[in-house]
Amino acid sequence: HWTFSAPPVLSADGTNVLLENLVSIAPFQWEAVSDGSYNVKGNWTVAVPDSMGAEANFLGKITTDSVVTVEAPVTVGAINFDNANSYTVVGPAAITLESLTGVAEINVREGAHAITAPLVVPGQLAINAEAGTNLSIAPAMPQLVSGDLAKSGTGAVAIGSSVLLT
Repeated sequence: HWTFSAPPVLSADGTNVLLENLVSIAPFQWEAVSDGSYNVKGNWTVAVPDSMGAEANFLGKITTDSVVTVEAPVTVGAINFDNANSYTVVGPAAITLESLTGVAEINVREGAHAITAPLVVPGQLAINAEAGTNLSIAPAMPQLVSGDLAKSGTGAVAIGSSVLLT
């Protein structure tokens, strides 16, 4: 995600935009310090992550276990968790995990987190849970439309009440 620090500059012939004023924007990161709605722009650094390939980053902002409620359907390419405090992402609305590469991701770098919102995965899903982390996906297996589920890392991933991937 990019923006310009000043109006774009056109080349002399007016056919190209010069990138001299291009600056990066921080990735979509949860900014609320506690519970909140996923669909509220003010809870994110930039905007609500809701596009194929976007990343929803649940990082170090929360200071206590928190619930993020998905009130309207969203699409992202990756969900990243990295906090010792737990995030729980709940419905009622679904999260579609769809990446530009065809492989959507859920990454857990620290902590124990849960996703209880319905998950729809049109392609493949890769879950990486690093050592000492836990991810719970409930109440059931994500809806894999036409792909596979792959798990990496030594952290634990529980899907539903009966599937544990280690």
